[in-house]
Amino acid sequence: PAPLHLAPLAPEAAACGAAAESGRRDEAVRLADAAEPAFRARLATAPRDPDAHVGLAALLLRCRVPFVEMADKGALSGEAIELLQ
Repeated sequence: PAPLHLAPLAPEAAACGAAAESGRRDEAVRLADAAEPAFRARLATAPRDPDAHVGLAALLLRCRVPFVEMADKGALSGEAIELLQ
């Protein structure tokens, strides 16, 4: 099941995680592209919102990292870790 904190900000986030876990790269990337701006916009207006931090970190780790080049995995993982600190 999708984490509950993802649904209020970007419904596509839960679906992208499921797509990524099933190896459906194109669908996962398309859904992540749709969901990520909602999290970033929320962080811009409410930078201390824990759901936005956790949601964006989860999106990066579940929907982006599995499909990027090895060199980019570290940068995305680092951003996710910073969001969770």
